[in-house]
Amino acid sequence: MVHCPQCQTSAVSQLPSAPHVKRGGTADAAMPKAAAVPDSSSGATQLHQALVRMSRKAENVGERFPEEARRIHYDEAPARTIRGVATAAETLELLEEGIFVLPAPVPPEDELH
Repeated sequence: MVHCPQCQTSAVSQLPSAPHVKRGGTADAAMPKAAAVPDSSSGATQLHQALVRMSRKAENVGERFPEEARRIHYDEAPARTIRGVATAAETLELLEEGIFVLPAPVPPEDELH
């Protein structure tokens, strides 16, 4: 009966979150209106949804990501969308070789809600 409004899955579980703590009215009232940060949650939500959709469609190659990305780039393996794990140094090496990669922090499926 319950499903995620972002990805429409019904495999929903509750995760702990920090409680909202309301401060006294004087601190909030003293903050000038010009310092308010615009709400970009809808843009962040759309980006998150796109990353989740992309990661679900991509083949997970895990730690072999840099090697497999090179094989695809140099036509040694069939072209396909992959995802996996690479260090910052490995990611920079791939980019310097002209291999486009997108570092994206996508949590494991069991941590999505």
